[in-house]
Amino acid sequence: HGRIWPVAQRPHRFRLGDNDETLAKHPKAAILGAGAHLIVGQFDEARHYTQLTAGQTAVRGEQLFIEAIILRNEQKIPQATAKLEQSLAHLPPIERMLRSIAQIQQAICIRLDGKLAECDQLLHNIRQENSGSTIGELQTQVVVRQIQGWNAFLQNNLDQAEQFFEEGLSLLANHKRPLPLAGVMYAGLGDLYYEWNQLDKAEAYYNKATYWGERTGIADIVISAVSGLLDLAAARGDEKAAQEQLQWLQTAVSSTQIAQIKQSINLLAAHYWMRLGNPNIAFTLLSQITLSIDDPLPAENAGTYQTFAELLLAQAIQQQNKAAAARLTPLLHRLEKQHRTQHNQRGLARTMLIQAQVAAFSEESDNQAEQINQILAITQKGRLTRFYIDH
Repeated sequence: HGRIWPVAQRPHRFRLGDNDETLAKHPKAAILGAGAHLIVGQFDEARHYTQLTAGQTAVRGEQLFIEAIILRNEQKIPQATAKLEQSLAHLPPIERMLRSIAQIQQAICIRLDGKLAECDQLLHNIRQENSGSTIGELQTQVVVRQIQGWNAFLQNNLDQAEQFFEEGLSLLANHKRPLPLAGVMYAGLGDLYYEWNQLDKAEAYYNKATYWGERTGIADIVISAVSGLLDLAAARGDEKAAQEQLQWLQTAVSSTQIAQIKQSINLLAAHYWMRLGNPNIAFTLLSQITLSIDDPLPAENAGTYQTFAELLLAQAIQQQNKAAAARLTPLLHRLEKQHRTQHNQRGLARTMLIQAQVAAFSEESDNQAEQINQILAITQKGRLTRFYIDH
């Protein structure tokens, strides 16, 4: 469930024959077509291809798996979890790789639903069931450690997160051919060392992540690495380096056809232009964002809405518009509730900081001191040095 950059730069269709009737007679080919569309984010096309396999018991497990991923993309997490359970019931033992992927997706969905202990247990079971002797099992072992690392990272258990990321890299190092999953691990370690204010080490890891992101074309790795390099440039006051990264992002926007990636990049660029003291450019980019403060919150990537709220607050402060700032309160309350449910301590601290800034601007200081004390308690536990400095 990734977003592939090079493929996304051109229209993509999987064809076997010229019509649905032909594909319906070849269910394995239809499933392959659905998977091809799924990879590049064409979810409607993927759904259409799976519908062509209705009633085909030979591919029922694969069909249910793809339907589950589509549901996850639509933020229908409980339904996706149930569909993955059905998929596992239909996938035969011989489909070990696909079964492992389905279990990993199930663990992610359970985590998003706030069931942290259940997620950890499932990840532990997956590790026990996969020896890592084949390349597929090795990938499974690495992905499990990636998820465990991020689970620890979000809860401010940074030392534990480092251990999981390093374990993942050690597994990859034992393989003759390096795998693109290394990019994810390097980006995670870059974030850790940035948070610990060890900027040179963070830069080395971000550069390695960038290499793998560009080599494989996996957009999520590229965006994570470039975001980290922008943090470094802002931390060092290196406006030239930041502008070079931002220009790279703007070029990337023009080359991708996936709206979700384009919007993520525009929002990221607006955030950093604001950090660099260029609010006019930031607000111009903000005007191109189609998010709304009334949108239902996605179970994943809620940080997008946090960045959106920060920019809207900055705009309200510049315009001295207290009413606009106050309108952010319901969105921030929903973000706080979701972070608490998902045990996301980092997201919670960031949301509470925005709430405190809204209160300060609105001159509503009744609970501002309490919020600040809670933020301090959260960040001190995780030794979030850069959080103090940057905010």
